[in-house]
Amino acid sequence: MPLFHGGITNTFSFKGFELSVFFAYKYGNYLLDAGERQQSYVANLNYQNGGSTIFLGNLSADILGRWTTEGQNTTIPKVYYNDNVNTNLRGRNTTRFLYDASYLRLKNIQLAYDLPARLTSFARLKVPGSISPARTCCCLPGLAG
Repeated sequence: MPLFHGGITNTFSFKGFELSVFFAYKYGNYLLDAGERQQSYVANLNYQNGGSTIFLGNLSADILGRWTTEGQNTTIPKVYYNDNVNTNLRGRNTTRFLYDASYLRLKNIQLAYDLPARLTSFARLKVPGSISPARTCCCLPGLAG
C-alpha cells in the first residue's frame, strides 16, 4: 500500500494557446517480483547429468554473478544443485526480490487554441488536441521509461 498517491495538473496559457499536462504518482509502495524469484533458483526436475537430476531451464542471466568463492562480493547467493535447498528457496519471499514501485507518470497532454473573436462572431471557439503518452519514470528493473 503506498504512503501517498495522487495527481498534478497544470495549465499554461500564451497568446490564445493553452497547454495542459496531467501527472499521476505513487510513493512508498513496493513490488515483489515473483518471476525473478522463480528464475533465480535451480529446481530438481529431469535433466540427466552423469546420474544427477538437475534443472537448468529458464534461469535469469543474473545467476552468472552468483556467489562462487570465499570472500566474493555479490548479492546473488550460491547455487546448489540436486538438493532440497533450492526447492525450498523457490517458494520463499525475501527482500532480495522486493523493489520500490514508486512512480511519476505523464498521463495526458492537451493543447488547445482559442480562435480570435473576429473569426467566430457567435461564440468563443476552442480547437483542442490531446495525447495520452503514459510515460513512466520509475525504478523497476526491466521497465525503461
